[in-house]
Amino acid sequence: EAPPQCPEKPPRPGSPNASTSTSVASAGGTPSSRASSPSPPPSPSRSAGSDEAGKTTVMMRNLPLELTRDHLVQLIHDEGFYGQVDFLYMPVEFASGLNSGYAFVNLTSHS
Repeated sequence: EAPPQCPEKPPRPGSPNASTSTSVASAGGTPSSRASSPSPPPSPSRSAGSDEAGKTTVMMRNLPLELTRDHLVQLIHDEGFYGQVDFLYMPVEFASGLNSGYAFVNLTSHS
């Protein structure tokens, strides 16, 4: 017997409690006769006046595993990007304390 599903979350596709008999709309907007995974939601449009206009996210790869987040922030600042970074994500493996070799940096402008 499967454990009860949380009422806030729909069952995962492929789980024993998932229904496969529902009709899902295809990309053209017509109902499909077979079940398929739903398409991702459309990305929000960005206008010149929105808060997101002009921002750029950069993925930094092949970082030395011993590099800490603080050292990466200092390196970014030393390279002339002080005040231009509003978010930095660098995952760390808790067992070893080392980073995963990549980071995402959100810059506030393209220049």
